[in-house]
Amino acid sequence: MRNLSVAGALIAACLLSWVAAPTSASAQTRVELTSGFEPDPWSTTIELRGRVSNAPRATDARGNACLGAFDWVDVEVQFTAANLGLPLIVSAGSNVDTTLVVEDPWGEFYCDDDSGALGYNPLVFIQTPRTGRYRIWVGVYRNPETLEISRYDYGSRVRVSISELYSQ
Repeated sequence: MRNLSVAGALIAACLLSWVAAPTSASAQTRVELTSGFEPDPWSTTIELRGRVSNAPRATDARGNACLGAFDWVDVEVQFTAANLGLPLIVSAGSNVDTTLVVEDPWGEFYCDDDSGALGYNPLVFIQTPRTGRYRIWVGVYRNPETLEISRYDYGSRVRVSISELYSQ
């Protein structure tokens, strides 16, 4: 009888950890894009859930702070670059103060808080994109001094756009 209750407890613990703690390797959305893709921009809507962890990096290669509360990769893009001379523009639009972290195929990070439209939207501009996997984290702004997270509803939505022409 004791073995049965231990087994039950182990199963319950495994299920709880699986539901409560998604891994950073999982993504809410995955897409494959090739330079010159249409429609441009490609976009998806994600739901902000949880957002309490630190950014995957403190700063990016340019020295920009990676601000915000994150939890997992939200969008994973398998991108095929072409010789078209077009940048890759990742932006997010929401009524919530959001931030972005983008990891390129070579492990370089790009971080932004408010470079996009309307003052609270982030924008990452990659001048010469590389072929490979891009991982995108959407965060909720966190004050670096007080660590206070911007107010948002648990079910708030963010539109993430990927373009070679426009930002939102």
